[in-house]
Amino acid sequence: MHTHLFDAIPDALLVVDEHGCIVMANRMVYRLFGYEPHELVGRPVEILMPENVMLRHEHHRKHYARQPRERAMGQGSMELLGRRADGSTFPVEIALSPMRVGLQNQTLASIRDVTNTATSQRVLRKARHDATLAEVGHRILTTESETTVLRDVAAQLADAVGLGPVWLLRADRRAERFDAFGATLPPRAWIDAHGEALLASLAPGRPLASHGGRLGAASLPPSMASGIAYPLVATDHTVAAALAAFSRDADAFDVDVQRLLETASSMLSAMLQRRASAEALAHAQRLEAIGKLTGGVAHDFNNLLTVISGSLQLLEPSVDDDPEALETLASAIRAVEQGAALTRKLLSFAGRQHLRPAVVSLGRQMRDLERLVRASLGERIHLHLNIEPGAPPAYVDPALLDSVVLNLVLNARDAINGTGDVEIAVRDAPEAADRPGGSSGGYVALSVRDSGAGMSADALARAWEPFFTTKPAGRGTGLGLSMAYGFIHQSGGHAELQSQPGKGTCVTLYLPVATETQQRACTPRPALVPGGDEVILVVEDDDAVRQTVTASLKALGYHVIATASQQDALECVETLQDIALLFSDLTLEGEMTGDRLAHEARRLRPDLAVLLTSGYPDAVQNASALDYALLPKPYHRDELANAVRGALVGNAELTTG
Repeated sequence: MHTHLFDAIPDALLVVDEHGCIVMANRMVYRLFGYEPHELVGRPVEILMPENVMLRHEHHRKHYARQPRERAMGQGSMELLGRRADGSTFPVEIALSPMRVGLQNQTLASIRDVTNTATSQRVLRKARHDATLAEVGHRILTTESETTVLRDVAAQLADAVGLGPVWLLRADRRAERFDAFGATLPPRAWIDAHGEALLASLAPGRPLASHGGRLGAASLPPSMASGIAYPLVATDHTVAAALAAFSRDADAFDVDVQRLLETASSMLSAMLQRRASAEALAHAQRLEAIGKLTGGVAHDFNNLLTVISGSLQLLEPSVDDDPEALETLASAIRAVEQGAALTRKLLSFAGRQHLRPAVVSLGRQMRDLERLVRASLGERIHLHLNIEPGAPPAYVDPALLDSVVLNLVLNARDAINGTGDVEIAVRDAPEAADRPGGSSGGYVALSVRDSGAGMSADALARAWEPFFTTKPAGRGTGLGLSMAYGFIHQSGGHAELQSQPGKGTCVTLYLPVATETQQRACTPRPALVPGGDEVILVVEDDDAVRQTVTASLKALGYHVIATASQQDALECVETLQDIALLFSDLTLEGEMTGDRLAHEARRLRPDLAVLLTSGYPDAVQNASALDYALLPKPYHRDELANAVRGALVGNAELTTG
């Protein structure tokens, strides 16, 4: 082949031997790929290809060598790239022609740079889109600030699309506002007028395209002729945000641009879901850590309160004729009760308190509470009750519910400066069952809304935490909302908090609807008569608690045998047949716990009544899993009397029935 004729051909020509090595190349090859002649001849032809296809091409080349034929590549849907000496790539078309030179098989390759053709333009644009998506992924993984990611990604996409603005629009439900992110921002008036409508028009997996000057239920921004929007889906499968692109040209968004934006929206959805899950997990772990700390000290604190309360009540009969001493005792007992109430609030937050759930009509419960609520609010704050007729009953502890609602009302009162309004509403909330982990049995919602000062976004993020308060020093413990949080979750429900500075606060409690079985089980019991003359065996390893309980039971008329030893207790049960009740602490020292002791005692005396007690929150919370009744510490003398009599009466009914 004549060298001058070879160099005169305008296309780049290569001759490759059967081993894939370059035998010769014309000047267009060196000009197109940026090599000198001595850098190519004898080298594998794969040096002219992107690294990611080298091995694959070597396999195809060997297959072609077994069945050589004329072949055109890089046309139609096939996209080929060449690689220059500097590493840059460009789209090419290649025509292969087999040749026989002497005894060797060789291949002539004609290579054409198609950078300026329509097909190559699409190839290059797709490559740029892929590079943009790679940058988006890197930014999502390496940038800590979520707002920075949203702003920068929207700007990157606008630059890659090159047709007009790209915005990320998101509703902040907690702060009740609408945010926009991008290199440039849409007019505030357009966001306020159409942001919510656009978001409401989107559904998971269903993007929108503009039609007739509208994008879903929203009008297009000023001067824009077309637009598309993609939903960003939250962990609860609702639309949390929208990725929207606009252009001054009609029908501006082709398939490639749509694919770019759709992929980017999926990546952003995954980011928002991952970060929301991580935030929720961190919040739950933080609250769990505080709960464990609370539970760790609760047992000893409850034992102390039991001793103090019992001792004070035992002193009362001895000072009946001394009014001053009686008042001093009453003041001390009130302090003990306040300490017990504080412990209950902490345990309520931790979701580890003892609940006594019942079937409760929330509407009736709130009407019964109305007088106390009005008295708490005062004359300058107006109370509104909004009770939905036919709202189903909830299964909840009514006394603790009253306490939670009163705390929320007091928070509302303190948030209102001067005159204002507080609304307590009750309604059926079937939509709450759709959230992750929701109960199929449904929920009934109880909300407390005020017209007060509201909370900042930072305060809102910490509002459920115990001891966090925005009130001045001395005006609040910071336990009201945290108690509501723990109580509602322990009751099988969930809570939502909405607030915005200057627009008030709304706390909504979603309580599980009472099942038919629960409603049938809640039948009233006859009142018990406290006190008696039976023999009670007390097993308690805390000396002070054992002495106090013994004195309290004797004051009620019972005969008491007290011990700290599980083995001594079993010997008493076996030898003293007149013991009617075993009253034991659940968490005794040694290998035998209170419930194990009760099991062994019942094996010796099947007719023996059993009552357990504990100040450990975990034990109280899991009382339903025990085979015996459990009295939480600290307890009042009346509670002790009723629990003991109830255990004796209940056991008598079982043994005679």
